[in-house]
Amino acid sequence: MEDLIRFYENPQARAIAGAAALLIPRVLPVVLLTPIVGGNLLPRRMRVGLTLFLIMVLTPAVIPQALAAPPVGIGYWALAAKELLIGLTLSTMVLIMYHTFSAFGAVIDVARGATIANVFDPATQQQQSILGTFFLHVAIVLFLSIGGLHVVINALADSLVAMPVYEPLPARLVGEQAALQILALSGELFVTAIRLAAPALIVLVLLDIVLGLLNRVAPQVQVYFLGLTVKSTLGLFMVFLSLGVTFALFYEHFGEFLRSIRQWTILP
Repeated sequence: MEDLIRFYENPQARAIAGAAALLIPRVLPVVLLTPIVGGNLLPRRMRVGLTLFLIMVLTPAVIPQALAAPPVGIGYWALAAKELLIGLTLSTMVLIMYHTFSAFGAVIDVARGATIANVFDPATQQQQSILGTFFLHVAIVLFLSIGGLHVVINALADSLVAMPVYEPLPARLVGEQAALQILALSGELFVTAIRLAAPALIVLVLLDIVLGLLNRVAPQVQVYFLGLTVKSTLGLFMVFLSLGVTFALFYEHFGEFLRSIRQWTILP
C-alpha cells in the first residue's frame, strides 16, 4: 500500500495515470455499444478487460503530452467530455454500418408480413425482425472475416494523432462538415437497405398486384390468408436466391463505411 502511495505521489506517475483515464471515454463506447467485439454479449469482466487492454496499448502514444502539461480541475473534465464525444461518434458510425443490414432484413419482413414474429436479438438487446436479426449476425461474421476489427482498432489509434487527447477538437470535426458527414452516413443506411432489399421488394409488390387482381376476378378466394403464406415463402426464396448479389453489396457497403471512418480519424 505504501509503495502505491509513493507511486501516486510521483507527478509523472499521476500525469500518466490521468492520461490513461482520459482514454476510457474514447475507448469504452466502442467496446460497449458496437457488436463488433461482442457488445452486451460479452461478460462484464471481459468487457472491462478488453477496455483496459486497449487503454494499455494506446497509453504510450499520449505519455509525451501528459508529461508536458497535464491539465487539472475543470480543464481535465472538459477534455474527458471531448473524449466521450469522440468515442460516441466513432461507435455511432460503426452502429450505422451494422444497422443498415438489420434495416435490410426488417424491410423485407415488413413486405412479406412477418413482423408479427419478431424475436429478441441478444446482440442489440432489442426486439428485431427475424431476417433483421439474421442479417445483422451475418454482417458481424463477414465484417470480422475481412479484417474490419483491425480497421476499427487502427482508427482508434489514428484518432489520437488527428484528435490529440490534450488538445481541443479540430474545427473540421465540430463544424458543419462533420454534421453533414454523419447525416450522409445515416441517409446511406436507408439507401443501402433499399438497394439490398430491391429484388425481393419488386417481386413482392408484383405479387400484391396479382393478388389484388385475383381478388377482383374471384372474390370467393381467401386472398388475405393465401397471401400470408405465398408472400412469406416467396420473400424468403428471393432473399436466398439473391444472396450472391447481397454479399457483394455487403462488401461494398463495408468498404464505403470503413473509408469514411478512416477519413474521419486521420489528418487531412
